Amino acid sequence: MVDRGPDAGFGLYLHWPYCAAKCPYCDFNSHVAASIDQTRWQDAY
Repeated sequence: MVDRGPDAGFGLYLHWPYCAAKCPYCDFNSHVAASIDQTRWQDAY
């Protein structure tokens, strides 16, 4: 493991599995649906 020091930064990925369209390069578990109550899903997080 490489020691990058205390100022190495920080990364965070949040996966939202319901997309408006499926990107051709997407390798994630995702679903395209006709209608999603995104407010309800957002409140669940």
